[in-house]
Amino acid sequence: MASETDPRLVASVELVNIRVRVVEHLGPLHGKVDSQTIAFVKRIFADLQDWHREWYGIHRQKYDDQAIVVKILEVELVYAQLWTVCVALRGVQWDKVSCEQVSQIRC
Repeated sequence: MASETDPRLVASVELVNIRVRVVEHLGPLHGKVDSQTIAFVKRIFADLQDWHREWYGIHRQKYDDQAIVVKILEVELVYAQLWTVCVALRGVQWDKVSCEQVSQIRC
């Protein structure tokens, strides 16, 4: 890559692409929580873990664990996971969620 910030930029673009998939898939559901929604969220979590693993490896070739760019990757992973769950649950009517659905949400 041409500059030190290029890997950061590419990692960010890839993360945005994952988040676009989340919005496109979950947005129209308006909080419909079923087994397909939960399965999709779990797949996104796996994709996020893969994204983090790949970019952590790339960044660790140049930086140590305490470098800010490495720490930012961890923050972005956790934030993206939390954000995904929030999008999935946006519009949920909690009084209509069954106990079975709640137990499925736990990953």
